Amino acid sequence: MLTIRKVYRADELKRFRELEGKYHYMGKTHSGGETMCLVIEDGGEWVALMVWGSACYRLKPRDVFIGWAPSLRAARQKLVVSNRRFTILAAPGARRNLASQCLALACRELPELWLRRFHYRPLLAETFCDIERTAGTCYRAANWIPLGLTKGYTRVNRQERDFFVPNERSKTVWVYPLAKDAVETLNAPTLPATCEAGAHSDADGVLPVSPALGESLYDAMTRVRDTRDDNRSIPSASVLALVVMATMSGANSVKAIWRFGERLTMAQRKALHFPHDKDKFGKVLKSYYRIPRYETVYKFLRQLDLKDFAALPWRSPRQAARRGRKAPASFRSPGGCSGRWTFRTRSSAATRSTARTRRPARSSTGTGSTSCRSRATRAGS
Repeated sequence: MLTIRKVYRADELKRFRELEGKYHYMGKTHSGGETMCLVIEDGGEWVALMVWGSACYRLKPRDVFIGWAPSLRAARQKLVVSNRRFTILAAPGARRNLASQCLALACRELPELWLRRFHYRPLLAETFCDIERTAGTCYRAANWIPLGLTKGYTRVNRQERDFFVPNERSKTVWVYPLAKDAVETLNAPTLPATCEAGAHSDADGVLPVSPALGESLYDAMTRVRDTRDDNRSIPSASVLALVVMATMSGANSVKAIWRFGERLTMAQRKALHFPHDKDKFGKVLKSYYRIPRYETVYKFLRQLDLKDFAALPWRSPRQAARRGRKAPASFRSPGGCSGRWTFRTRSSAATRSTARTRRPARSSTGTGSTSCRSRATRAGS
């Protein structure tokens, strides 16, 4: 019967490294960060070795599979773990289905082992297979999900600076959910208590939209009426753009929105038109832009005209093409419509509002397109 356990004693770690360097084609693991060495035994005999650690910071096939925003990925990166090494010690063919059995056992036991060691439970596992050496049959047999090929680059660290060089050896990306509804949980506004400790990675300056789209977002927010009675030193469009981007990044409370704003860089604050801060003598600090305080965000949301905000029009790249315009960068609408949508700017909205009165509205198909287009028609009328 196969059993799995963590290796932590010095003599066992030494043996682990020696066997890994001898039997794995990539040699010993040189891991940093949170790392766990596991040994799989059969009646006390070592039959397989595994090294698990932090996942890749950016991995397009995986990020598309999960569907999370860049800021959410940066904050919850630790909830994805990587199988960095998998070494079978038994002779080839000596035991049938040993590799897939080891993988299945590891995926069952890893979340609990990781929780005891690092105090949070991971939700997704990832790994890579060199297509020139193996087809990844054992991963497929263990119900792992293939996501496609990498672009074939190797990370190089020299003088504490990371950069990537092409190696012309693409690898297959495999993932395995370690919990039920793992992908939905990774994108959920709130996480289970056992996952909270792993959801506080460094996400400073990581936005859910591109810089160009951030400007489009700010321009769209200027169309929302400012209902504040006092304290208008910070533009309402800036505060509202901050709220929208924080919500897209997974913020589900006023405090989370405020913390998201605190992590913005000065260049990002400037792009969102936040005002300059002042020192205690009233002198303007030209290199520092201030973010609204918690109380300011709270009062702003209490006084926000939700109907006016909900009436904001949206425009899809397909609509822009029909109008003879190049569609700007796109993002998924927080209003829940299917497809990818962008805010319409004030300058183009007036032109299209006039054009709408001269020709009849076009019919649309698809539930997502219909709901978004009907909202845009109501807003423009």
